[in-house]
Amino acid sequence: MAKDSAGNEDPTPSTRSFTVDTSPPLPGANFRAVSTSIGVKLDWSHSSSSDINSYRLYWDNGTGTINYSAPFATVNYPRNSFTASIQREGTYRFGVRALDRAGNEEKNLNVVATIAISGFNVTANLAAQSTTAAKMFQSLGR
Repeated sequence: MAKDSAGNEDPTPSTRSFTVDTSPPLPGANFRAVSTSIGVKLDWSHSSSSDINSYRLYWDNGTGTINYSAPFATVNYPRNSFTASIQREGTYRFGVRALDRAGNEEKNLNVVATIAISGFNVTANLAAQSTTAAKMFQSLGR
């Protein structure tokens, strides 16, 4: 029996029960990378889990192995896309993982997207530039 400081007794003290969520959500799907004028647009289909909080994006920085220990971006649900500014040629691999509201991250290794970036276009308006800049571009064969 519960008793307060005034001596009142409660024959049915309240109890509380709760469940701790330790189960990770299901992964997203249809992850893809598309080249854009400023880098790479990543998008995916949402996880079918009902308690999605966000998605973490990982990449390989051109090394060939995705570094899952350090996310480079977090995208809050309900968004399911992200544009990364990548200005170097190369082949890049990306991974996406879902997080639920309890902070559980699923650990898939197979929802990945790969893209090869090559040949950036540079446009310069030399009409408004100094003759020094114009000569520099001419010497570069531009």
